[in-house]
Amino acid sequence: MELIYPASGIQINYLRPLIDWRILDLKNLMKKVNYELGYVGFTKIISNLEKKSLIGSFRDPFSRKKYLYLTNKGNDYLGGDFKPPAISNLTLVHDAKVVELVLEFLKLKSSYGFELEHQIKESKTFGTTYRICPDAIILGEKGGHKFKLAIELELTRKTKEKYLTKIGQYLNSSYYDFVVYFFQNKGVLNSYKRHINTKYGSGADRKILYVLNEKLLTNNFVFDESIAHYKDKEGRLDAIF
Repeated sequence: MELIYPASGIQINYLRPLIDWRILDLKNLMKKVNYELGYVGFTKIISNLEKKSLIGSFRDPFSRKKYLYLTNKGNDYLGGDFKPPAISNLTLVHDAKVVELVLEFLKLKSSYGFELEHQIKESKTFGTTYRICPDAIILGEKGGHKFKLAIELELTRKTKEKYLTKIGQYLNSSYYDFVVYFFQNKGVLNSYKRHINTKYGSGADRKILYVLNEKLLTNNFVFDESIAHYKDKEGRLDAIF
C-alpha cells in the first residue's frame, strides 16, 4: 500500500492560481507559479497533489490538454474564503475554453484585467452592478477610453428565445460596452446574427461582435486567426481591440 504524505507548503502554493482561475491547463498553471525546474518535474508534483485529492483533473477530448481544478479539500488547504463552484462534467470543455480565451485576450495591449463567471456571481453587487452574467469579462483601454467586454462562448446552439433574451439585456445595459460571441461553427454564427438583426435591427451592431474560429476546439487553435464580424465588416479580432 502506497503511503500518502501531507502536501508541503511549497506544493500547496502551486495550486493558488486555481482559486482565481478555477480551471487551468498544466502548462499555464506552471507559468502562473513561475516553476522553472522543467515540465516533467512539475507533472510529478501535480500528480502527487492529485493523489492527495487536493485537485481534480480532466483531459480535453479535442486538444488532449490536461486541465486541473481545486477540490473542496484543496480549497480548504488553501484557506479559500468561498467554496469553489461545483465542477460539472457537462461544462468542463466549455469552462476550460473560456479560460483559454481570457488568457489570450490578456496578451493584447488593450487588456489589463478580467473576471470569470464564478467571480462575477460571488460579487456582492452582482444584482445591482452586473445584472447579466457572461462567461467572462475583459477590462481594457484603447485610445484613452476604458471599456468592459463581455465574452460569451457558444459551442452549441442555444434556443432562440434564450439567447435573444440575453442579447436584449446586453443592449439595455450601460455596464457592458461590447459583447463578443465566440463560435466554432459558421452556420450557428449566421443563425444567431440573422435572428438578432431581425429582432433588434441594426442597433445591435453597435455592441455585438460575432467571432468565428473553426479550430476553436482543436489543438491547432490560434487566437489571432479568429475573424470578427462587426458592423457588417470582417477583420482580425486583435486589430479591433
